[in-house]
Amino acid sequence: MRAAGNALYNSTMRILFIGGTRFVGLAMAREALQRGHVVDLFHRGTTSATGLEGATHLHGDRSGDMSALARGAWDAVVDACAYRPHEIHSMAEALAGRFRKYVFVSTVSVYADDVPHNCDESAARAETADLDPNDAGNKAIDPRTYGPLKVLCEDEVLARHLNRLIIRPTFVIGPDDYTQRFPEWVRRIAAGGEVDAPGPRDAAIQYIDARDLAAFVVAAIERDLQGTFNTAAPQPPFTFGQMLDEIVAAVGPAGTRLRWLSVAEAKASAKSFPLWTEGESVGKLAVDAGAARARGLSSRPLRESARDVLEWTRQASTQ
Repeated sequence: MRAAGNALYNSTMRILFIGGTRFVGLAMAREALQRGHVVDLFHRGTTSATGLEGATHLHGDRSGDMSALARGAWDAVVDACAYRPHEIHSMAEALAGRFRKYVFVSTVSVYADDVPHNCDESAARAETADLDPNDAGNKAIDPRTYGPLKVLCEDEVLARHLNRLIIRPTFVIGPDDYTQRFPEWVRRIAAGGEVDAPGPRDAAIQYIDARDLAAFVVAAIERDLQGTFNTAAPQPPFTFGQMLDEIVAAVGPAGTRLRWLSVAEAKASAKSFPLWTEGESVGKLAVDAGAARARGLSSRPLRESARDVLEWTRQASTQ
């Protein structure tokens, strides 16, 4: 590997993944290995994962012991698990400039609640006035603070790293999804019969398969792409109803049908409905990912993702 700071990458790069053993980070680490890159994973050693043969595991904790990062140099650092700004700061201090590019996986949740549909990366972000950056480490991460905390993380990346790539994915789906949001819909629909679905059908929704996200990010590193990019598979308009219809077509047994509930009925049902926004059609789930698509983002059919997730859930249940 050439020393960090040279103008061009060699065909083989050394990439450090912060985390890299769960879902999004795992998909990216696997993609980098498949492309022949040298992969280091900094993680706590508490999560086992397959498909990482050949990677070097550096055990530690970004909130504590980072001594495993005291030596080494990398072409890129991929951070898929920073949720508070001090985590960006402390990682930069620990690595002491021994890398060229910093890749931060953010989220479309950074956008303000009132952004319009089809917004691009220049849209207004969530207000952070209620968050003291110096005290952000003590804030609980919940639906109210998640987006603003990620805004502060982005600001820290912008302040500390000249060569940076900020990725704003929408809901991420695919195998290894520990959140169980999309897999839960796959399981319910694969069971067949009548499946309750919360309306309205035409509420906006977007997704990106973790493997497609990984392919875009690793290719972007290879090309030294810089900037901020929304990453979503379907361009708007795409709806909650279309998503569930595609899952039915992919894994639903014959006779499976959706029983659409009104917002009031869904709220009164006491059932959980993952990925549902309680009937609101929000702009941050209808973003324009044209900039990423123009630079190589591509996405597999949703039916393929649904079938792969079903196979993963079945395998996981036997382990």
